Amino acid sequence: MQMKYHILIFTYLLSSCSANTPPSEPAPNSLPSQTTTQVGEAASVNLSPSSAGFWRADFSWVSPTTRLDFVRSSKKRRPERLKLLDDDFEIVSANSLDSIRRKDGAAFNAVSVLEPTSIENPPAGYLPFAQFGDGGLLLYTGRFHTCAGICPLDNNNDEGPWRITISPGASERMIINGAVANGPTSFVDGGDGTKVYIGNSRIVQAPGMLAVIDAALPNSVSNGLDQLFPPLMAYFGERLGALNQAQMLFASYNVPGDLAGSSIKGGTLPQQVFMHFEGAQIPDFSSENDFSYWLAWFFAHESAHLHQRYRTAPYEENDSWLHEGSAEAFAYLALRDLGFVTDTYLEQRLTGAKKACATALEGGSLHDVLNRDGPFQAFYDCGLILHLAVDAASRDSSNSDLFVTWKAFIQRVAEGAPWNTATYLDTIKEKANEEIANVVEAVVTEHLDAPLSVLDRGLARSGFRHATPGPKASQLQ
Repeated sequence: MQMKYHILIFTYLLSSCSANTPPSEPAPNSLPSQTTTQVGEAASVNLSPSSAGFWRADFSWVSPTTRLDFVRSSKKRRPERLKLLDDDFEIVSANSLDSIRRKDGAAFNAVSVLEPTSIENPPAGYLPFAQFGDGGLLLYTGRFHTCAGICPLDNNNDEGPWRITISPGASERMIINGAVANGPTSFVDGGDGTKVYIGNSRIVQAPGMLAVIDAALPNSVSNGLDQLFPPLMAYFGERLGALNQAQMLFASYNVPGDLAGSSIKGGTLPQQVFMHFEGAQIPDFSSENDFSYWLAWFFAHESAHLHQRYRTAPYEENDSWLHEGSAEAFAYLALRDLGFVTDTYLEQRLTGAKKACATALEGGSLHDVLNRDGPFQAFYDCGLILHLAVDAASRDSSNSDLFVTWKAFIQRVAEGAPWNTATYLDTIKEKANEEIANVVEAVVTEHLDAPLSVLDRGLARSGFRHATPGPKASQLQ
């Protein structure tokens, strides 16, 4: 199994269907077979703004076929959202597959649709569009990955590639693949796709990164992120190695937007981290004292993922504590060392993670948590504790730290070792000590009688201590 870039849905409350959604006819509950089993074509896609609140997608390919299939399911939402520009076509959603076909069944090699930029409700996968309160827009290209016939595979064995052209509209600029672009721009897209920023908001630029922070965010929050992003990316680059490509960070705040309730959704794709807030109830959350710290933690965790390297190595899901837990620990260490959150907040995160981890371990080992229908969150919570213990023990035993230990683990993986607990345990023994390796192994593989006590003892024996917050913590308040 390959590690996928992911989405985090933090809360999703009530909302109704968008008023901008065009009406659609009920879709048939079955799809005809393609007329050929031969590999087809990845459609070329031209994207451009249309009437207010809509973007246009023009699909074309060379050899006519009777059906154009979308690579990613919308959970039957596309027939409700999309508007076809030719009445001879229809959108069909069945068997987790969305397709466009002619009503008369004839072959075709081009079709055009409109999709509203309103938030998809309920969201399915990455948001097709995320509106910025200050007028910008974040567009997800993977939404428009389509194939005429069976999708070809690219050099990475992913479906595609797709030739995409985006015309941003008069006086608009874009951020595409880590670079600023003006006017119509074409590029080759693949894998899970990418997020493209369209708008004229201020771009925060620093070596190796570009960021757009919605000016509609509360001033204290936007100013804090403004100050956090450059040193955060530099911090990880110095400790885990600078990245070859510019990384993109996006924070959008469309409030109230199109929701009566609230939606907070964030995630990562190659070279980018993004978070979107929308809904009338969001101000209740964003006005809380710890909101800025919570948001800083999210971006620190996801930025750590960008720097982890070899995250596409094959791995078993029960070893997810390795990358999710280390990203949590890297976030803790970065925010502590940079002084962008208070010691009180860090202690609250740590205490909450310990309790949640102990609860998840009451029925068995961390490796077995999913088999017990336990929470995936346990990999984050338990992983944070275990990796912080490794960090402290590494510092005491070899004048090292978690970053050096992680790089040694990555080196083993690069040389052919599996991305798994056994490889990491061998690394801990080398960079920290065998006692901490035994604690980690017990939590991950054994059914513990008193898991909270084991976690507390493991932290104590590692020499872990909270550090005094740095001088910048007040800047995010």
